[in-house]
Amino acid sequence: MKILVADDELDMLELLKESFQDYGLQVDSAVNGAKALEAATGVRYDAIVSDVMMPALTGIDLFNKIKEMPLPHPLLFFYSGFNDYPPYGFLDAPLFHKPEDFVLMLTTVTDALFGGGKDEK
Repeated sequence: MKILVADDELDMLELLKESFQDYGLQVDSAVNGAKALEAATGVRYDAIVSDVMMPALTGIDLFNKIKEMPLPHPLLFFYSGFNDYPPYGFLDAPLFHKPEDFVLMLTTVTDALFGGGKDEK
């Protein structure tokens, strides 16, 4: 399975990429919303995990642009360092708070993709 992670904070981007790779996922990364949209236009992703506040194109704008694309849409997950967003308040997609929801986000995304979590090897 292939996912895209997007974050303008390079440390967070690398942590997400490595964490999802540990689950056996192929992971592409983007340093802002515009780069994420560009990647999503050319590749079929099973899921996109994105920060909300990014330069060039916010996660909210990315969500809206992805929803305008032809079906099937990838699963969409968002996270933010701001805790005033409700879990489904402005997007029809899960929203996690960083850093406290990091493990919950990983397990939610992988459960959605694998139907139960990480494959044991």
